[in-house]
Amino acid sequence: MQSSNIGSLSRLQKLIKELNKKDVYPVIICGSFTKHNCSLRGYLSDTELTLRNAEFRIRVEIANWDTVRNKLSVALYTGEEKLVQNMVTPNPQGTAQHEFRITPMATNFLTGYISISNDNLPLDNKWFFSIPPRKKIKVLIAGRHPEDIKFIYNALISSDTTVVKPEPCEIEQLDYYKMSDFQVLIFSNIDTLKDHQVIRLKEALKSGSKIVLFPGVDCTPKRFNNLWPKGFHFPKWEKTLSSFKTYLVLKGYDRNHPIFKGMWRKEITSEFSSARFHTVPAFSITERTPPLITFSDGKPFLIEIRDHGKTIGMLFATSGSDSWSDLQYKGLFPALLLRAVTYLTGQNLTRTNIFVGDTIIIDPGNAAIPSEFTITKPNGNISYFHFDRSSGKLKFYDTDEPGLYTIRKGKKITSYIAVNIQPEETDGKFLLPEDLIEKTNLKDKLLWLDVTSGINTNNANLFSVISLELSHLFLIISLVLIAIEMYLSRINKIS
Repeated sequence: MQSSNIGSLSRLQKLIKELNKKDVYPVIICGSFTKHNCSLRGYLSDTELTLRNAEFRIRVEIANWDTVRNKLSVALYTGEEKLVQNMVTPNPQGTAQHEFRITPMATNFLTGYISISNDNLPLDNKWFFSIPPRKKIKVLIAGRHPEDIKFIYNALISSDTTVVKPEPCEIEQLDYYKMSDFQVLIFSNIDTLKDHQVIRLKEALKSGSKIVLFPGVDCTPKRFNNLWPKGFHFPKWEKTLSSFKTYLVLKGYDRNHPIFKGMWRKEITSEFSSARFHTVPAFSITERTPPLITFSDGKPFLIEIRDHGKTIGMLFATSGSDSWSDLQYKGLFPALLLRAVTYLTGQNLTRTNIFVGDTIIIDPGNAAIPSEFTITKPNGNISYFHFDRSSGKLKFYDTDEPGLYTIRKGKKITSYIAVNIQPEETDGKFLLPEDLIEKTNLKDKLLWLDVTSGINTNNANLFSVISLELSHLFLIISLVLIAIEMYLSRINKIS
């Protein structure tokens, strides 16, 4: 077994707990074996969805579990058609990287898989992908001054092939634009709107538009709180922090949030914490406004705004201009802003690329009938979604099989979802007694039996509890056997 098999919520962990309730102690047997296996995992980047007519890069990592070099083929398929094949030779117990380039389709999903040569574990020899069609994203950038717009606009057009179409607009010109025509509305250094503008903005939100907010030097917490928290569920601006002994930097982020998946392959880079902030607006945090990125002092930097379970916007706790920090001069700024925009508009790959055990969630739309939607699993079985009345979303939980899941509305295919095994299943790390001790917290009783060296007693606490329980059991059994023997001998004597 691998380390991921005994997570706190795994089936094995639950099984051990249930057995312990019945005074049954599982025995985990570790035998000698050879790790003759190579595994595959892939990486996709959301940012590339914003590029028009550009090749899409699919990066894969092949892990060699064996103690010798293995030469194997790695191939790219769309449907069942092989497009290209190459050879890789990962080092013993090492990895090899490979990259495929493919041009996504303009109007349809691009689906397929990467495959390596079959070996002992066929489930980790394929990695499926589903790339949605690229769509134009219309963005309106409203600011008090040109400086409030410039850096945001430049970040959104940082590539001349981007499908994001930003439209700059000073606040005096806002009435000339129909807000509901834009998927994303960015407000920079704005803390007041006219009554009819507030009404139009709320109508735009109802039609599906999203808000990205940057406070600024001309904003005050009082005016800001009277507009954004009161009317649009944004967090309250509590105070403004400045005059730090040292600059604040970005430190923590929500690793599980879709906006960051694939942004860094392993650990975050130095680019993440390179921006320096000398003025920071401090915002309150609630369950409705979870922070996605925090400063080095724990204050929130990037906040996702939700209303009744639905995401309606993002708040950056810094100015859109360079008046409070040098973030606008860092490569992180356009990367974060583009990811925020693609996430808010639904153009992110985490919606179409998930892992075994994850829930497939789709929005049927206000006019749709939930029963019209069906989902076809890789084995061909057709199922229906569960309608969650609280969120208005359709949910499908039975993603136990890797492969491509097809979603239909009536007879029309609306999307494809690629489901892959968990990344932890491909790293070649196997279960050790230390993993059990760490993850079970010594509350679960079990025996670890290594057939090559006997019972493992590296941790006295884990196994002394078991041996004590077993000694009591053996004592009881011995007493029962003695009693039975005495009874039988008495019967024989009487006979």
